[in-house]
Amino acid sequence: MHTLMPAQASGSTHPCARRLARRAPAVLVAVAAWFLAGCTNYSATGEGRTAGEVIDDSAIHTRVKASLIGARDLPGWRIDVDVREGVVVLTGQVDREEQRTRAIGIARGTPGVKDVEDRLTVPPDAEPNDSGP
Repeated sequence: MHTLMPAQASGSTHPCARRLARRAPAVLVAVAAWFLAGCTNYSATGEGRTAGEVIDDSAIHTRVKASLIGARDLPGWRIDVDVREGVVVLTGQVDREEQRTRAIGIARGTPGVKDVEDRLTVPPDAEPNDSGP
């Protein structure tokens, strides 16, 4: 019979495992906060939305936010995501115009998103977009 040994027993761990272990607590806290924020918004609004609509918007919010955070070279933690009836509103500040374009594209490409409202800002001293005129 074979016995599985813990990763530490071999004296080294895979770099991906170390990276995942460092990020796991922050991701879990963020996901819990998103779910709690969705519950708070639903109970506070009282605007006649069904639980299903709130759940759908919460699921879209979680998918968009997770994609923004997971995107390389994108300050996903600084981008706020609000969803109402499938319409995503992005607010916050990004460093460059390319990041704004990428964030909007990520939101638009998320299943269930009907439209994206861009309220992202780029500092005036930011590098210009390299995509040309």
